[in-house]
Amino acid sequence: MIKLDNISKTFKIDFWKKGIHALEDVSFEIKKGEITGFLGANGAGKTTIIKIIMGFINSDQGKIIFDPDLGPDRRSILSNIGFIPEKIVLYPHLTGQNLLNYLGSINNLPKKKLKENIDYWAKRFEVHDALGRKINGYSKGMVQRLGLVSCLIHDPKILILDEPLSGMDPRGRRKIKKIFKELNDSGKTIFFSSHITNDIEAICSELVVIDSGQVIKQGGLDKILGEDISTTYFMKVVGKVDLSLEKIISKKEAGVLTVIELPEENINWALDEITRKNVKLISLKKKRANLEDIIFESNK
Repeated sequence: MIKLDNISKTFKIDFWKKGIHALEDVSFEIKKGEITGFLGANGAGKTTIIKIIMGFINSDQGKIIFDPDLGPDRRSILSNIGFIPEKIVLYPHLTGQNLLNYLGSINNLPKKKLKENIDYWAKRFEVHDALGRKINGYSKGMVQRLGLVSCLIHDPKILILDEPLSGMDPRGRRKIKKIFKELNDSGKTIFFSSHITNDIEAICSELVVIDSGQVIKQGGLDKILGEDISTTYFMKVVGKVDLSLEKIISKKEAGVLTVIELPEENINWALDEITRKNVKLISLKKKRANLEDIIFESNK
């Protein structure tokens, strides 16, 4: 739906000094109908990429290619995008209702349809009861929820979300991730930027990982999680067993069971030890690497 082709960006901080390379030959695709996670540490270049996609700043080289389904010109394209910036700044002296009415009007939504959409999404994001209050009285989480409502009331084809769960409590994060999945099931494309791997794993089907302005990994999330670099195993046995602490990583006893975590190279030794001590082996399984493990290992 949106393709980035060799995007580079340098920021000049001083006329006499060399610029800072924020992005270097960044290429990836936001696929239609998918939830694409955009993962990277703070300062990796995520927000710079999003600003270039949205047209807020220009790249030094490369181009952004939009799917024809989004429209023939820039205005049409933007009208089909629902956007949340990293830091949401809303008119503080407007009520939530006033703001949403204004945003709906500039998207040329019929009044009846606008009211229906505001009512629906405000209730879904649990901000409906606060719409009559001025925004300067909202908490950070409430502002974030109002921002989510604002990016959906015009029924866009694609959502571009920069850290959309920032400021949310655990219950709110869980509920909103569920809504994102429902939106995707209804046909919406979502580009979801975050530095929290758990949020990415929970809802994304595609993944782009950026570090120091360069893409270091991209592809289907299942495929990336299948690149299991873990060399640690868990051994479960019945009863207590003494093993050299120098050769295992950890040992936990739970009732009649003992779970031993050990490196791959010491598996045969551990099997010999428990056989010699007449301890019953229940299972031996490789530790499943999570996304954080994989990204960390690939960027060592």
